[in-house]
Amino acid sequence: MMKDKYFRRSLAAALAVLVIALLWFFLPVSGGLARHAAESKGYKVPSDYLDTRYRTYYQGLSNSGKEAYRILVAELPDFPERVAIPLLRSSELQDVYSAVSYDNPEFFFLAYDYSYSRSGALNYFEPHYIMSRAEYQNKLAAVRRAASNFLRGAPVNGSDYDKELYVHDNLVLKNTYAEGDQDMIYTIYGALVNNYCNCEGYSRSAVYLLKKLGVRSCVIPGTAIRRNGSRSNHMWNKVWLNGSPYMMDITFDDYRLVNGSGGSATDGVSHIYLNLSWNDISRNHILDDSAQGKDCTREDMMYFRKNGMYFSTYEEAKRVVPGKTKQALQDGKTSIEMRFSSSLAYSQARSGFLQGDDFYEILDGANAAVEPSKRVSNKRIQYVTDDQYYVIRIYFQ
Repeated sequence: MMKDKYFRRSLAAALAVLVIALLWFFLPVSGGLARHAAESKGYKVPSDYLDTRYRTYYQGLSNSGKEAYRILVAELPDFPERVAIPLLRSSELQDVYSAVSYDNPEFFFLAYDYSYSRSGALNYFEPHYIMSRAEYQNKLAAVRRAASNFLRGAPVNGSDYDKELYVHDNLVLKNTYAEGDQDMIYTIYGALVNNYCNCEGYSRSAVYLLKKLGVRSCVIPGTAIRRNGSRSNHMWNKVWLNGSPYMMDITFDDYRLVNGSGGSATDGVSHIYLNLSWNDISRNHILDDSAQGKDCTREDMMYFRKNGMYFSTYEEAKRVVPGKTKQALQDGKTSIEMRFSSSLAYSQARSGFLQGDDFYEILDGANAAVEPSKRVSNKRIQYVTDDQYYVIRIYFQ
C-alpha cells in the first residue's frame, strides 16, 4: 500500500514536470528568451534608455511592451526579415509599433503595416519596408547632413523657447506643404532633404531636430477640423519648455498653406499654434488619445503672451502696438501679429486698425522713428485675420 502511494506521488510529480516542460516549449517566448535571441545575434539590448525623456510613447508601454520596443529598436536598422519578441496582445503590439515609429523619426524605412507570426516557442514580429537597406543608409546620411545645415544658425545656448521658435519658423520657411500619398512626404527625409512634406513630415522633423537641441517633444496624432468643417487625419507636436508641455502645430502655422496670403517667403510663418494649451488648440484639433492633452494646461508660453501681443482690450492694443511696430521696422520685419482675448476686443481692433485710420497713424509714427532705409509705405496695408483665435496680422509694403 505504501509503495502504491509512493508510486502515485512519483507519477504525479513526473507528470507535473512534463506539463511544465511542454508549457515552456509551446507557450510563447518570454521577454528573457526574446532578449537572448537578439543578443545571440550580437545585438546589445539595454535594460532601459538613458534618453527615456525623449521617448514619450515608450514610457507608456507595459513592461513586456518596453522589452519588445527595445529589441525592435536594436534590430530594425539592419532590416531583418523577422524579430523574436515577447508575447503581446494585438493591441499591445500595435502600441509598441506606433511607439517605435513615433519616438524614432529616423526610422523612416518602415511601412505602416507589419505581420506577426509564431514558430515553435518563439513569437516573431515581421516588419515591412518601403526601401532597401542600402537606399536607407544613403537617405539617412543625407538627412544627417541636412539637419546639420538646418541647425547651423540655431541658438544652441538659448532657452528652450528660443530653440523651439527657431525650429518652428525654419521648418515653415524651408518647406513646401505636400499633398498626396508619396512615401517620403510623411518623413524627416521629405522635410529636411526634399523640403516637401505634409503634417507628419513637419511633426516628425520637429521631434528629430529639437532632440538635437536638447528639447523634449513628441508627435501627436489626431484629427484636424478645417475651416469648412471637414475633418482629416492630422499630426502635430507636444513640446516641453522648462518642464511644462505645450501644443505646437507647425502645419497650421504655415500661412502659405492655411491662408494663401501671397506674401513673401518670410511672411509665411504664423505663430497662432505655437505653445497653446489643450483647451485652446481643441477648437479645431481632436486627439486620438485624449490623455495626451490633460497635462497641457499652461498658457504662459503662448507666442502672443510671450511677446506682449495678447490683448484684453482694443485700448491696450493701441498703447502697445506703436512700439512693437517701430521695433518690427527696425528689425527688418514685414508684418506684425496680435491676438485678442475676446470677440469684442477683436472686433474693435478690426474696425480701428483695418477699416479705420488707427494703424496708418501708428505706421506714420514708426516710420518717423526709424532711419530712412527701414521705412515702409503708409499708403496701403494688407492683412490676414483668424476669427477662431481672434488674431490680426498686418503686412507692411
